[in-house]
Amino acid sequence: MSTPFMAALTFLLRIEAGYNPRDPGGSMRGVLQGTYDRFREWRGQQRRDVRQITDEEVSTIYALWYWRDGQNDKLETVDRRVALVNFVTGVNIGIKNAAHILQRSAGVREDAVFGPVTLAAVRSADRMRLMVQYLKHLRTYYWRLAQTDPRHRESLHGWMARIESIRQHVGLPDLDGAWVGGPGSTPTPPPAAPESKPEPQKTVGDKIAEMLGLPKSGSDLVPELDTTTVALVAGGALLFFMLLLVVLLK
Repeated sequence: MSTPFMAALTFLLRIEAGYNPRDPGGSMRGVLQGTYDRFREWRGQQRRDVRQITDEEVSTIYALWYWRDGQNDKLETVDRRVALVNFVTGVNIGIKNAAHILQRSAGVREDAVFGPVTLAAVRSADRMRLMVQYLKHLRTYYWRLAQTDPRHRESLHGWMARIESIRQHVGLPDLDGAWVGGPGSTPTPPPAAPESKPEPQKTVGDKIAEMLGLPKSGSDLVPELDTTTVALVAGGALLFFMLLLVVLLK
C-alpha cells in the first residue's frame, strides 16, 4: 500500500510536470533552481541545471523540505487528505504560508508555528469543512496576490485550475462560489490602474508670460510659441511701459 507521502507526491507530480521557465531561475517538476542549488550544496555536490534533477533527488527534496518540514507527517496521522492539501499548497506558496492558511481554517492563532494546538484543532475539526475552508482561503490568497502584483495576474487561471484539481482529488463538493474575503467565483483580475501623467514642465517662455499675465503658450488664445518669441514679446511690452512711465513723469 502506498504511503501518504508517496500518494501525495504522485498527485503533485501530475500538476508539477516538466520544466517551467517562468519560475525564478526556472523549475523542474516543481523544484526551483535555487532550491536545487541549496540541496546539492547540502549534499556536498556541485550545482547543476535543475533540468538534470533525478527522481531520487525530487523525492528526497519533497520528503524532507516539504512533507516533513511542513509537518505533514503529523497531519497524516489525523487525515492523509488534509496532509496532501497542505503539502501541495506548501510546495507552491511556501510551508509557512500554508501553515497560516491551515491555522486560519482551523480557527486557531496564526503564527505559522505548527504545534500541538494546531494539530489538536485539526483533529477536532470537521475535516471536510476544514478542507473546503482551506481551499477558499487559498484561492483568496491567490486572488489578492494577483491584485497586489500585476506580474502574477497571468498565473491566476492556472492557480484556480490547481485548486480545482486538489478539490476533485480529495473528494470535496463544489466550492460555494463565495470567495473568502473576495467577490465572485471566477473573477476577472482587476485592470491595472492608469498611470498618472506627470505635470508638463513650464518653459521659460511660459514663466515670463505668467509673470506678465499673458495667456499660456499653447492655450486656445495663444499658439505654441518658442522661448525666443515670447521673450521678444515680453521685452517689447516692458519697453512700452518704460516709455509710457517716462512720458507720464515729464
